[in-house]
Amino acid sequence: MSGQRSAVESGPREKSSRPLVVLLLVIIVALITAVTVQTALTPAPGAAGRAELRDGVRAALQADDESGFKRLFDDDTAGDDYAADYLRSWQQRGVDRVVVDTVGDALVARGYRGGHQTACSAWPVFEDGSRWLLKGTPATDPGLCR
Repeated sequence: MSGQRSAVESGPREKSSRPLVVLLLVIIVALITAVTVQTALTPAPGAAGRAELRDGVRAALQADDESGFKRLFDDDTAGDDYAADYLRSWQQRGVDRVVVDTVGDALVARGYRGGHQTACSAWPVFEDGSRWLLKGTPATDPGLCR
């Protein structure tokens, strides 16, 4: 038996699953990175302070900025179409100048056309953690828009 060689037969080599696992890990890391970056780049709702909230409302109304306007409202009180519907109503009134003031616990936005007030809305302002937001429900003081 000293002259005998033992031959191990081997069939066709099986492909390694290692490249597939590496590819799957790369895809998972890429997805996690994309979600993290998207979250970091999405502006926080509301504003850092009352003055920033007032200025944000004024800027959004003047520029017809639906997404900028929407992010200033509490999601629980303003539906998905609230900002678009509201901006459309101001466009229909032909507003060419916007004045926004803080009055007590409310923010009052007045729209003018040719020097005459054509639109007015007042929203309650509240603090949620470190951010200031508007409630989509009207302020309770009816005298705010006089």
